Amino acid sequence: MFVALWPDDAVRSEMQAAFAPVAAAAGGRPVPDSNLHLTLEFLGSVDEQRREDLVTAIAAVPVPAFSVELDRIEYWPMVSALVATPRTPPAELVTLQAALRAALAARDFRVDVRPFRPHVTLAHAVAGRPATNGVAQVGWHVNAIALVESFKFADGSRYRPLARWVKSNF
Repeated sequence: MFVALWPDDAVRSEMQAAFAPVAAAAGGRPVPDSNLHLTLEFLGSVDEQRREDLVTAIAAVPVPAFSVELDRIEYWPMVSALVATPRTPPAELVTLQAALRAALAARDFRVDVRPFRPHVTLAHAVAGRPATNGVAQVGWHVNAIALVESFKFADGSRYRPLARWVKSNF
């Protein structure tokens, strides 16, 4: 399970149009459009008995209104992934992630101890750094976070949002 910024269909389409050519050129295994997201906190497996407490913890974190510009493509060799990142992460995103991490840790959920590196994974099993000239940027007005469950299949993972929190005053 994980908590993520969850794009709407319009943003997913924009991401696909902007980033699919770069992901295809990089080789590897492209992330399906339906799986595109920006992870705020990875949780791993969560017992069924703790899920209500998890939802309560997430719901207590205020979601600010902000936009994020995915304006950079990076190759992460340690995990063989191609990712889209914001050159300058907005302060609201960093604050949201820190508040979420603190709320989860306060309720004894496992949280990541590594520094937060906001990104959208575009492809896995990439052999090397692709040429990224001419990559369009995607502006994403964030309006929802989601608690997401991951399911593994022979052809890759599929994600299913279990709960969403939408900021209604955009």
